[in-house]
Amino acid sequence: MHEKKFTIFGSHATKSAVERAAEIIFTACGLLAARSIYARLEGRQLPPPPVDTMCGALIQYLTTENKHFQPMGANMGILPPLPEDKRPRDKRLRYMAVAERAVASFQQWLNETVL
Repeated sequence: MHEKKFTIFGSHATKSAVERAAEIIFTACGLLAARSIYARLEGRQLPPPPVDTMCGALIQYLTTENKHFQPMGANMGILPPLPEDKRPRDKRLRYMAVAERAVASFQQWLNETVL
């Protein structure tokens, strides 16, 4: 596991890649909530982000009825798979391709939902 050293109040601490990723996802979902509230204050409704983004996939998971619902955090398994012809066999390359697709999709959604 990769760790990044940082300083808090003069003492050193480390953060794992998982902790950094979780912070990014929580921040993105917080910004999404803020945009949604702003849109409502303006009398508009913000559509959810695309399901091929982590925020969109989490929203879909939470809002889809499932009688055997289990709480779940962000993970690559809730994102839709890449098309067979564009799916690298190597897991790292596959996850990178899924992430690149998500970034492009989220950026397009942001551009289409300008507030």
